[in-house]
Amino acid sequence: MKGKKSGRKAIMVLAAAITFFAVFAVTFLFETSVKSETIADFYSKSSFTTDDESGFSVMTWNIRRTTNADRGVRSFKRRSGKMVELIKEADPDIICMQEATSSQISFFKKKLRGMSVVYEYRDKTRSPESCPVFYNSDRFELVSSETFWLSDTPEKMSKTWKADYYRICTAIKLKDKLTGNELAIFNTHIDYKSEDTKLKSVDLINEKAAYFDCPIVLTGDFNSVPASSAIERTKTYFTEAGEGKPDGDKITFNNYLGDRQKKIDYVFYKGNIESLSYSVIDRTYGKIIPSDHYPIKAEFTYL
Repeated sequence: MKGKKSGRKAIMVLAAAITFFAVFAVTFLFETSVKSETIADFYSKSSFTTDDESGFSVMTWNIRRTTNADRGVRSFKRRSGKMVELIKEADPDIICMQEATSSQISFFKKKLRGMSVVYEYRDKTRSPESCPVFYNSDRFELVSSETFWLSDTPEKMSKTWKADYYRICTAIKLKDKLTGNELAIFNTHIDYKSEDTKLKSVDLINEKAAYFDCPIVLTGDFNSVPASSAIERTKTYFTEAGEGKPDGDKITFNNYLGDRQKKIDYVFYKGNIESLSYSVIDRTYGKIIPSDHYPIKAEFTYL
């Protein structure tokens, strides 16, 4: 009898031990699973997650005006479809163009659905140029706009400082519907002839910028290479978006891949925003080169 009782007792002890370890194992695995899930949830909801709504992108592009001198693959008719394709692939929130004529603005207004545009022609010639600013109207609301001439009398159509052409800067103020932030865009095309003209133009743009109480992005064709006094002067007022970026030194004026290729187009900024990326989109489509300038796309975030 004692042998049977001892055997039963041993079996009961073994069963209890197995039950204990089984309960312990299940509890451990359950708690580990809960902890792992909680940690994963924490990181997915933490402040390290990037808020896409805080960013916006700006493209600047001298689109090459319509002219009878451009024939074949250089004509706007042949280039325009590829320009739209490139813009849609880049998908910028704001597009600043230079040299845009009335027919080109009409074309892009039809093709760039969802984009509103602000522009004013620089003179009263038969086919005047402009510096239009297109913006995503679902994302931004227009607060104010102004076009001023790069001259001694900026409030009216005028040409001074020995410039060859009438030159303008179109400035708009936008309100970001997603974030509530306000943002100013300055888009210009500075004369090429005189360094003094360029310096005075840059100074005037900065004087106008001082009236804005929000971040500013300045874009355009400055007709100046990076080492010029005009660009050095601009950098005393603004930060260049391409500074230190991989594409920062790339040429922007391709001259349809002819000679005299150089960097003369820029994106600058000031205020509580930061440049996240900068790219020169040097894309061609076989024999079709969309413009004699490459577009630049810069991405920013609010600070």
